[in-house]
Amino acid sequence: MLRIDVIDGWLISNGLPKLSADQADKFKKYQELLLEAGKKFNLTRIAGDYDIAVKHFVDSLTLLPWVDEAMSDAAERGISFLDLGTGAGFPGIPLKILRSELKLTLLDSLQKRINFLRGVAPELGLVDIECVHARAEELAKLPGRGSSYDICAARAVAKLGPLASAALPLVRRGGLFLAMKGPGAPGELASARSSIKKSRGEVECVREVFISEDAVRFVVAIRKI
Repeated sequence: MLRIDVIDGWLISNGLPKLSADQADKFKKYQELLLEAGKKFNLTRIAGDYDIAVKHFVDSLTLLPWVDEAMSDAAERGISFLDLGTGAGFPGIPLKILRSELKLTLLDSLQKRINFLRGVAPELGLVDIECVHARAEELAKLPGRGSSYDICAARAVAKLGPLASAALPLVRRGGLFLAMKGPGAPGELASARSSIKKSRGEVECVREVFISEDAVRFVVAIRKI
């Protein structure tokens, strides 16, 4: 059974309301779908109830401060969010469960993952989700896709330099690229600055976020200028 108490505890500790009954049900169903799909193909190596709650769901929700700030600035327009290399739907799906107004695009280069995600949205009752089978470089060449997203996020996809070069062309001017990184983030950033600058990005902050008592995540926030 999914550890809802773990998600609620993290939300409350960060000054956010705990999950509604509907949101909790969606997270439980999402875990069931992940585990069931995992029996058929290698969707995620994380399988325990506690680990799924922390390393997938809470980890994804660490982007909420940036999402909420962007939604506040956009007022009634809403914001478009691109999850680059989404895998099994992280961080996009957990963020969508809590912020249903997000206009979410899930991008992955593996068709089997996209097929899974296309089934997840209706199962969870989520709307305004697009699942795209492509690489970031391919998506950027499609009409209306380049420089169009308010936020692009990537979790454990690639080194920061090439990742920024792939992501920033998809972000609108003034928008954000959020790279979710491990403890090596400061070192990666030092070698990625030239790539970020070439892609018209400017590092806004490198924020250390705690997803559990013994687990830390770094979020590198890069503004498109």
